[in-house]
Amino acid sequence: MNPRDRRSYILKEIEERGSVNVAELAVQTHVSEMTIRRDLTDLDDAGIIHRTHGGAVSARGRSFEPPLTVRAAENLEAKQRIGKMAASLVAEGDSVAIDTGSTALEVARNLMEFRNLTVVTSSLHVANLLFNRPGIRLILSGGAIRQEEA
Repeated sequence: MNPRDRRSYILKEIEERGSVNVAELAVQTHVSEMTIRRDLTDLDDAGIIHRTHGGAVSARGRSFEPPLTVRAAENLEAKQRIGKMAASLVAEGDSVAIDTGSTALEVARNLMEFRNLTVVTSSLHVANLLFNRPGIRLILSGGAIRQEEA
């Protein structure tokens, strides 16, 4: 197995199992433990994994969430239906809070033509969508910006 294929195999194993062990990987890939340690060090240096004593775990952690652009394309029809249904519950003159996320963005898309509406959000995407809409008062709450979401 060449180094690229071996590292892909290691990443697949980490993804499926959550963690890997140097000794097991060496047996599975038919290379020395030292070779696996070098692979893990290279992957760790690239920020893809975290080395542990005797193995490695994913650098993404348990709270990993794919970028908004990826999530927005998943189950798009369902998100559009949810957005339309949620917006149908809003009346002119209401105040609404819209969270971050791809489904929340679909809600905002369905509120664009409302008048006399106050929207509170922490989402830059929702804010950009509603920013210059006449009749919508936009309030942005504070918070940390995640670069992968901006």
